Amino acid sequence: EILRSTDGALWEVFESRPGDTAAYSLNEVSRGGAYWIAAGSRTVSDTLDAVIVTLYSTDANTWNVGAAGLTGDLHGLTYGENRFITVGEVDIADLENVSLILTSP
Repeated sequence: EILRSTDGALWEVFESRPGDTAAYSLNEVSRGGAYWIAAGSRTVSDTLDAVIVTLYSTDANTWNVGAAGLTGDLHGLTYGENRFITVGEVDIADLENVSLILTSP
């Protein structure tokens, strides 16, 4: 769920991706330049493992999937020096919980 507020006191849940049936677990959100970025994991069915995901938005109302695919989760996100940086861990082949750092171009 994504919550939004205009005053910081009253919050509302809104559907940011109408029709998207995936379950999102978003751990961090950051704003930089013209973008809002959220990072976490995404699950598309009960039989598949969660995969890393970033969502991006220019208005904090409509969100698009930016990166997704590797099994794992993203935990931290920050913006500086005109770049977003996110960290987490992924599972690669027989290795579990491999540290991951992603940067935007």
